[in-house]
Order: sequence, then C-alpha cells, then structure tokens
Amino acid sequence: MSDSEDSKSIGHTVLGYIDKGVEASKKGIHSVGNAITEFGDRSVLRIELENLKSKKKKTFTNLGEYLYNKIKACDSEISISSEEEKIRSAIKYIDKINKKIQEHEDILNQNKKHGSDDQ
Repeated sequence: MSDSEDSKSIGHTVLGYIDKGVEASKKGIHSVGNAITEFGDRSVLRIELENLKSKKKKTFTNLGEYLYNKIKACDSEISISSEEEKIRSAIKYIDKINKKIQEHEDILNQNKKHGSDDQ
C-alpha cells in the first residue's frame, strides 16, 4: 500500500469515528433534552399545585373572616346557610380547587410510579 492509500484509509477511519461520535452526541443531546423537558413539566406542576393550595388556604381564611364578622356583628342567635351567596361561592371555589389539586397530585404520583420523578 502506498502512503497515499494509507492516508486515505486513515482518513476514512477517522471520519467513521467522527460520524459515530456525532451520532452518539445527537442521541445524548436528545435524551438530555427530553429529561430537561420532563423535569420542567414536573416543576411547573409542583408550582401550580402550591399555588392552588395557597388559593384554597386564602379562600378558607376569607370565609372564616366573613363568618367571624357575621357572628360578631350579631347580638343574638345567628343563622348561617350554605345558600348565602358568599358562602356558596366560596364552597364552589374550594371544590373546584380541590379537583384541580387532585388532578395535579395524580399526575405527579403517576410520574413517581413510572420512575420518572426526581424526588
């Protein structure tokens, strides 16, 4: 074999290794990209879940304050009904938040069962 043929053979071998390295890098980058996306999605779900819990707590606080003020303003017996607009609205809102909280928790728990959660 001549030096020219040896150079070409070495060149093809090197190019083959480079191509394999590039292909492996693409696969690795794709896997990392997917992992980052999944982590981001779970992080968003956790943040939304905490926001929902905070809204629920605030609604309970507002409802309690409303009831306290109503009771405090009355000198005698008081009737409180779930038919009152403010109370009914709070209950409906809390029920809606509870449903969303459960949906978020179900998704996060499903991720844990499939081993794709980082906690």
